[in-house]
Amino acid sequence: MEDETRGETKQTIASLNMTYDINDNTSIQSITGYVNTDDYFTGDFSGVGSIMAGTTADTDQFSQELKLQGTAAGDKLSYIAGVYYFHESADQVFSWRFLTPASTSTIDAKTKNISVFGQADYAVTDDLTFTAGIRYARDKKDFTETINVLPTAIVPSGPQAPVVLENTYKKWTPKFGIDYAVPTSGAIDSLLLYASAARGFKSGGYSAIAIFNLNDARTPYGPESNWTYEAGFKTDMLDNRLRINANYFQARISDLTLNATVTVNGISSFPVQNAGNATISGVEWEITAVPFDDLTLYANGAFESGKFRNLVPGSAPTNAPASFGVADPKPPQVPDATVTVGFDYGVDVPIGNLDARFLLGADLYHTDSFVTAATNDFILDGYDRVNGYVGMSINDQWDLRFAVKNLTKETTIMTGSRSLGGFVTMAPREYMFTIGYRM
Repeated sequence: MEDETRGETKQTIASLNMTYDINDNTSIQSITGYVNTDDYFTGDFSGVGSIMAGTTADTDQFSQELKLQGTAAGDKLSYIAGVYYFHESADQVFSWRFLTPASTSTIDAKTKNISVFGQADYAVTDDLTFTAGIRYARDKKDFTETINVLPTAIVPSGPQAPVVLENTYKKWTPKFGIDYAVPTSGAIDSLLLYASAARGFKSGGYSAIAIFNLNDARTPYGPESNWTYEAGFKTDMLDNRLRINANYFQARISDLTLNATVTVNGISSFPVQNAGNATISGVEWEITAVPFDDLTLYANGAFESGKFRNLVPGSAPTNAPASFGVADPKPPQVPDATVTVGFDYGVDVPIGNLDARFLLGADLYHTDSFVTAATNDFILDGYDRVNGYVGMSINDQWDLRFAVKNLTKETTIMTGSRSLGGFVTMAPREYMFTIGYRM
């Protein structure tokens, strides 16, 4: 294990997308994907080098999707139906050092998912469309973890009985929606009203972070599901130079999964818990303006609120009032407000016979403070980030761009560990140069 924080990720990605037109109204599509990820990192959890963690992981993922899509009933009905298969095999070695080497755990995990799905959109009139869809997902997971606590550790040492688990999770997830294109005139070019209700599903899994024992790994956490309701509008006006979109949403989450930090007799562990049921609601909005052809101004953001409807006894949010004096535990990662404002500017420039265009852009992002952890003991203060880029487009094929993130080089603590003492900051300033080519 290295003495400094470092990360390195190597990926091999391959995909094949094929479409066959059965007739003028029907086609079948095959999407095949493969991803290999070789990952390594060391992390300093104390901030002073006394508590270090290091891991290596090798993951192979294969996916195959087949879709039948087309139109019928005089193009009033649009449909899609298909099947999706996913297989992942992963091996990981995780090592800890508390001044001296403490433990090493080995993880072998496999996931097989098969899903069938279908969706239909029916145009009752030219302006009114109904949508209905459904998906069935079946996740089968196999998990094996072993740990060897070294003799220099502060707890009883030696190998422990391995954890060997197998679980299968199934869920039906429907979707319903309605779109209505409002007849417009004058300054309003188009106005779409829409509403939807959909159920989402996140599979269950295992708490694999083990320092001194496998107690957390022995109990899998269950799946999380939610019903999300949304209603909003999309409008273009002033000869399509102004766009305003907004929507209200509410997500009613059941069996919310959260990463927790639990300390018992001075020993910390990091289980994933089903903390309870929660509701996240808010308003999202975006405005785009093109005052003249070379300049685009934009602003977007969200106003959100979150609350627990009930909590599971013994979960981290339930224990927050007694452990940390939290009066009203809240779901993490839900700031009251976020907003981004920015611009993109492009102007043609003469460079010989080349069709060249100079590019310039910048944006400012702001977020209010929010709870970062299930324990509610760490609150991230609101912060701002300024980003920008300058570039050149050539012949509508080449795109050369130099970008800078966090121009003002602000230092922001993102999260931390009360039990281990360290914290993690956002990157101070990042530079990126990209070259793009379009065929």
